[in-house]
Amino acid sequence: MINHLNFNAKGGLVKVETGENTKGPYANVRLAIEDKWTDAQGEKQTRTSYITVHCPKDWMVSKLDHAKPGNRINFEGFIKTSEYEDSSGQKRSGTDFYASDLEIIFDDRRHNHRAGS
Repeated sequence: MINHLNFNAKGGLVKVETGENTKGPYANVRLAIEDKWTDAQGEKQTRTSYITVHCPKDWMVSKLDHAKPGNRINFEGFIKTSEYEDSSGQKRSGTDFYASDLEIIFDDRRHNHRAGS
């Protein structure tokens, strides 16, 4: 598959939202990603970006109910970028990640929550 990605999130968990729609249970995981750099004038800069991970499988939802900030979560899936207009009419873009698999690590113990496990 083109656009297939694995990534590990640790410490950036902001929120896990769970619910149900016409396709069944889902979870959306919001992660904060902090960038730090020094600009051309020598000033330290910080920018926080957010990424949403969509977890559409019911087994993912039940496992993510127990995820807390600081847990390491390994995600596998694909990314999708979309453009939208914010409330002030400014064009923005967002990047979403659609998980096909995940693994949560609590206190450095692996809890493999893959499909079929």
